[in-house]
Amino acid sequence: MGPLFVVLRRRPAAGPALITVTPAGQLGHHGMNDAGVAVFGNFLRTDQWGVGVPRYLLTRLALGERDRFRAAEAVTAVPRSGPRNLLIADEGGALDLETIPGGVGVLEPSAGVLTHTNHFLGELATHENAPQSWMRNSRARQARLEALLAAAGPHAGPAELAAVLADRHGAPDALCHHAADAPELNVATVVSTVAEIRARRLHVCAGPPDRGGYTVYDLKEAS
Repeated sequence: MGPLFVVLRRRPAAGPALITVTPAGQLGHHGMNDAGVAVFGNFLRTDQWGVGVPRYLLTRLALGERDRFRAAEAVTAVPRSGPRNLLIADEGGALDLETIPGGVGVLEPSAGVLTHTNHFLGELATHENAPQSWMRNSRARQARLEALLAAAGPHAGPAELAAVLADRHGAPDALCHHAADAPELNVATVVSTVAEIRARRLHVCAGPPDRGGYTVYDLKEAS
């Protein structure tokens, strides 16, 4: 998937202008709009699949709204085809939606910090069906992420957050995951994003962030 990622600027006839970071041919994975709504998606595993909106399209749906609450309502209101986690933030704060076709769980920040990796943390955890190797990896990354963000403090900027995302401690269960770390998991960090919501800037790194820098995209240019 890594070589397929592109950055798209979109100026819809109705709704806010936006930038999305997505595999070519899809409409949304990560992104932010010029109203200051940022959306980040990650994979969850359950047995629940059905007929509904594809999970990547949920990001685009949320980016059509002008605050995190309306973005969450838009995602909750539609039938969904499979599991998906969405972290949604605006200038006022953040929330996290753990979604499956049959329900939505909401997570709130703790002490101003909200984190998520690739396993259920809330009320829908009973629907988890990830194998133990996946759970070990995701839990280790979650713990490391929380520790690094706590150490970085509430005023951490893009450089500090980029350093967190480039962290290789604990490999093969590192935040910055190389494909060779655990071939059996068939995963890698192929793109990394940092949103400066108030400044309306999206920082994007192609490939593992420990191997390359970030390009900055200004939402004001998309307006």
